[in-house]
Parts: sequence; C-alpha cells; structure tokens
Amino acid sequence: MYQEYGYVHLSAGELLRAERKKPDSEVGLLIEKHIQEGSIVPVEITCQLLQQVTLTATNVYIYLTVDNGWRGDGIGSVFFLI
Repeated sequence: MYQEYGYVHLSAGELLRAERKKPDSEVGLLIEKHIQEGSIVPVEITCQLLQQVTLTATNVYIYLTVDNGWRGDGIGSVFFLI
C-alpha cells in the first residue's frame, strides 16, 4: 500500500503484540493480563499505541480508519496533519 498510495498499514493486533514483547512495558503487562483472562484489551490502550506511532511521524498526513472487527462496535475514522 505504501508504494502505490504512500500509506502505511498499522494493525492494532501487531501493535499490541509488539508492546507485549517489550520487557519493561507496563502497558505490555496489561495487554498480557487481558489475554490471559480472555478479556478484550481496552480501546484506550490500542489508541495509546496508535498515538505513540503517529506522534513519531512528522510532516505527514495521517488518515486512520479504526475497525473494531468482530466486536461489531462500528468503524470510526480520523484525519489530521502532524
């Protein structure tokens, strides 16, 4: 997608897995706790991880489509310039 349109795909699942692998991450421990308990990781955690990634970008347009997948909570979009 990046080569054709200049977009980068950010997967919430990939962000969550990457955070879990960080040895000293408090957020990673929370993610692991939810997984062990079989509960859904709160959307606030996912948004926090997305925010961390987007704040590292400079002079780019970012368009996010947030799809809650199987949860069926709907889809939200946001567009902003960093």
